Amino acid sequence: MITKITIDRAEGPTHECETTHTFTSFKDANKHLRSMSYSAPEELGYDKIYFYVRFEDEGKEHDYKGRYDMTRHLERNPDKGYDDHAVAYLEWLKEYDHSFYEDNKEEIELFISLFKRSK
Repeated sequence: MITKITIDRAEGPTHECETTHTFTSFKDANKHLRSMSYSAPEELGYDKIYFYVRFEDEGKEHDYKGRYDMTRHLERNPDKGYDDHAVAYLEWLKEYDHSFYEDNKEEIELFISLFKRSK
């Protein structure tokens, strides 16, 4: 279960970079990211977003943090949201960065499971 999602925009309009946004669901967080994406670069590039997710599972808290490269949301470039982005990144590690995956297997599998169950 998600207890808190925090989003900090590191690049983009100053007024959006000075405010921390907190949510309790990916649906709400992704909706906010989509609304912010319209001020991201239009053609090439992205704005950095730092995110922190706190899960509670079997009485234990687990914190996940990462960076999300936000592009402008366009019909030709639909963004699925950072929960899908995080899972894709963790699964990429599993597939292509074998030594890192093996060193961090338990934690990576835990977060893949937590992200997928939180949908």
